[in-house]
Amino acid sequence: MAWIELHQTLPRHPKLRRLATRLGSGRACAAGHLVFLWLWALDYAQDGKLGGLEPVEVAEAAGWEKDAGKFLGALKESGWLDEDGSIHDWNDYAGRLLEIRKRDAQRKR
Repeated sequence: MAWIELHQTLPRHPKLRRLATRLGSGRACAAGHLVFLWLWALDYAQDGKLGGLEPVEVAEAAGWEKDAGKFLGALKESGWLDEDGSIHDWNDYAGRLLEIRKRDAQRKR
């Protein structure tokens, strides 16, 4: 079982509104894609770095089924993804969980 820090301000966050506008979707849909991407990253890109992935891989991870390039561009333009392909402020949100996982793995060894 894993968790990720999610703030109650997300539905009203200006970056979410920008993402939804760029995707041509509602905010709830855009938030769902973000959450899917974050949960995927907990298992498959624990450092939050997506720069080595193809746009279609990022889009699939987020559950986005339309134009992958548009999705990746929208993430960057709205500030959820840094220019180097890293999830913005990833360590601030997932860092505690990753530390717990690391300590657990060491303890189990």
